[in-house]
Amino acid sequence: MDEFCEGSCVNLDDDNIYINVTGDEFDVNHSEDENDSGGPSVEEELGRMDHRGKRMEDLTPVDIRNMEFASEEHGEIFYRAYAKRHGFVVRKDEIDRDIKGNVIMRQFVCNKEGNRNKKHLMRVDRKKNRPLTRLDCQAKIRIHLDYKTDKWKAVSFVETHNHELTPSTFVHLLPSNRGLNNADKAQVGRLHAYGVRTCHIMGYMLDQKGGYGSLGFCRKDLYNYIERQKLEKIKDGDAHSALCYIQAKANNDPTLRASFLASEDAAVVTDGDSSMREAIKQVFPNASHRLCAWHLHKNACENVKNAGFLDDFKVAMYSNFTEDQFELFWKRMVAKHGLVGNKWVSKTYENRSLWATAYFRDKFFGRIRTTSQCEAINSLVKAYVNKKDTIFEFINRFEQVLREYRNNEMIADFKNLFTEPVLTTSLCKIKSEASKIFTLEIFWEVKSEIEVVGALNVNERLDQGDKLIFKMSHYCNRGSEFQVEYDVVNSKFVCECRLFESRGIPCSHIICVIRILKALTHKMEDH
Repeated sequence: MDEFCEGSCVNLDDDNIYINVTGDEFDVNHSEDENDSGGPSVEEELGRMDHRGKRMEDLTPVDIRNMEFASEEHGEIFYRAYAKRHGFVVRKDEIDRDIKGNVIMRQFVCNKEGNRNKKHLMRVDRKKNRPLTRLDCQAKIRIHLDYKTDKWKAVSFVETHNHELTPSTFVHLLPSNRGLNNADKAQVGRLHAYGVRTCHIMGYMLDQKGGYGSLGFCRKDLYNYIERQKLEKIKDGDAHSALCYIQAKANNDPTLRASFLASEDAAVVTDGDSSMREAIKQVFPNASHRLCAWHLHKNACENVKNAGFLDDFKVAMYSNFTEDQFELFWKRMVAKHGLVGNKWVSKTYENRSLWATAYFRDKFFGRIRTTSQCEAINSLVKAYVNKKDTIFEFINRFEQVLREYRNNEMIADFKNLFTEPVLTTSLCKIKSEASKIFTLEIFWEVKSEIEVVGALNVNERLDQGDKLIFKMSHYCNRGSEFQVEYDVVNSKFVCECRLFESRGIPCSHIICVIRILKALTHKMEDH
């Protein structure tokens, strides 16, 4: 079929694009939903008409002058698709309305139509003139509403341009041909929200669509879109948006609200930065602040070149001394290595309450003595958070990190509930109970404490009415004695070693007392 017959019609309604030629319909199977979900665009469908019609590239001026469109918008879509195939850009031009204000005529022209006003060319205050974009090109299409058929007819069409058209290799770079469709926006939005960097999103979508020519947008378009979305979310202010988001979460999550209202602060471990120390005092006045043992030992290596002192310094940091025992050990250590009066040693001693385990025996730090575990958390956070993120974005990304941690906790709970550890000592009942309370990882620490029970000797037992006092020591080491106090009324244990208070697991001394109390209970039941 060489030409369109008189009265042929191009109709781009909400469901289909089809061309009527002498009464026959050519369905190109295009819908808005398909386009939104990443399907073929209008231009692509118009260019893939079957053999009974003509491809966009083969349309003649006569064909176009005989076309009809269902609406003004469909006429514009057609001409923009035609322009994309032929390498030029369209802009709207003349418009005409009836007495009721309804549009009855619309003209679309090549974007190089007209000329730049001469007054702009003669201006002397400009350092540099912009390149000319108007070349008085006459290419255009004019469509008019036919009241009889309620169709828009092409009443005028000029095909010829007075400038070179853009080759097909570069057509996709024209601004009017670039942009993210709804499917692209949805995909980019989810990837960005999950913390995928923009450059990686670009690479992923390039691979998905098969190259830059098929992508539909350039790198700049993608960055601009993400930036616009970011600004839209914080249009009332970054901090304000973040606070509103947190408040909304608190209203729906009682545990989050409770955390805001909690009066007790947690423990904090830092590398010793003085400004951070002051900030902690102001923001977390009740927090237990501890210096990172790794950073402290590193400073010791740099300031004191004495291998013997460094070994003893580790003992001072990590040993479960009482405060009196620590003071005595420190005094002997400094004298032993001839460091009395050393500036670094003296200053470190002044800050001993920030690093010596002896001063944290009753403070819960959950086994954290260095910032290395915090660094591990930081590495996970960095996988989601970008330094250019807004506060609002940071909160959303941090939620994703929390989901990871909560999922890990759920996995640990699952393993704890549905697996049984191997019990290898005579205190199987105590071990069995402990395995039900603690996760597997923590249970191995508790197991080590249980295994020490067999090497403990109870030296003295005192009955003080509501309290029972047990004094015990390790086998062949009576000089190191520990005292466990048992509150009969409240069933509460307190041991001098403070392992439970500082690490959250029962010490061997308390487990020893539990074993004795159980044995006494069994004897009473037997009698």
